[in-house]
Amino acid sequence: MNIIDFSQQIKDNLESVGEFLKKELGKELEAQGHKATGSLINSIEYAVNFYKDGLVLAISYNDYGAVVNNGVKASRIPYGKDSNGGTSQYIQGLLNWVLKVKTLTTEKNKALGIAFAIAKTHAKMGIPTLNSFKYSKNGRRLGFQDYVLAQKSDEIIELMQKNLDAPVWAALDDYLTKNITG
Repeated sequence: MNIIDFSQQIKDNLESVGEFLKKELGKELEAQGHKATGSLINSIEYAVNFYKDGLVLAISYNDYGAVVNNGVKASRIPYGKDSNGGTSQYIQGLLNWVLKVKTLTTEKNKALGIAFAIAKTHAKMGIPTLNSFKYSKNGRRLGFQDYVLAQKSDEIIELMQKNLDAPVWAALDDYLTKNITG
């Protein structure tokens, strides 16, 4: 087996890890109660990229996934006396979420009121709020990515090592045969 075949096997393994992580991250998001619209789960993607020095598995998802993973302290919520009403990106994001999730709320003014109420609660408690834990099936509302990477590390390692024994030994045997004279 040559180095190209070896690189292809590593790429295949990384793609298997990417598919595994996509599935596991989605399952954890759902278990934590983060499936209101499904947008974050549906946005999870992976790509294996070749670079000069090797291969990289990149996992991506909607930007707000970082907030879902890490949370936000109340002091960092962009809402309060200095906020610029319904034109802030934060309020617009909440308004869009309310309009999608609260299907009973078709009136934009009512939805905007709900968005402001959520913002007020976020400004007091941060994200996640205590009340949001009622949507969790596993008691967690933070760290979906961190949890999956920590809890699934054995499976990730197993996928990375799959089918590599023979290529590694073949490459080592080839190297030793060419470079050691007896």
